[in-house]
Amino acid sequence: MIMEKKTVPVTFKDYYGSLSDSEKKIVREKYLGESGVSVPTFYFKVRNESFSPLEIQALERICQMSFFNK
Repeated sequence: MIMEKKTVPVTFKDYYGSLSDSEKKIVREKYLGESGVSVPTFYFKVRNESFSPLEIQALERICQMSFFNK
């Protein structure tokens, strides 16, 4: 019998919190370059999980994974 791996949906906030400081910097800088938002706005969006669907798509492209958006 083949066991399937069940993947638990993860939010960007949870994913970002699990990264090392250097990985966080890479993701943050790539996102800021694509979106044009400021650093305080980025952290506000992470803290409140308030990314728009298009912003989530950009983050998924940058991180090469899918995120659960509340």
